[in-house]
Amino acid sequence: MKPDLKLVQTNHDVRVLNSDSVHKLSASLGLALRIQSGKQLVFCLGTGTERSNDEALVTWVHSQLLHHGLSPTRQALAFLIVELEKALNRWEMDL
Repeated sequence: MKPDLKLVQTNHDVRVLNSDSVHKLSASLGLALRIQSGKQLVFCLGTGTERSNDEALVTWVHSQLLHHGLSPTRQALAFLIVELEKALNRWEMDL
């Protein structure tokens, strides 16, 4: 169940996220889960255009925020930690 979080503000039904906030949230998520530098996560989290785990994580966080209608806030971090752990476990099981 999703926590009660702020919805992303919309502008003509297009969701707009502050890039700096998404990067900060991604960095916090990477730190919380001890994601190391490298390129291993580009395949499972990114679109394939990213050059590092950090870039793949930013792409994934941005996608998740839009998908779930969340703002890049501290409150979203706990939810994203759970979602990322699930995504990585699914990816590991598929190998």
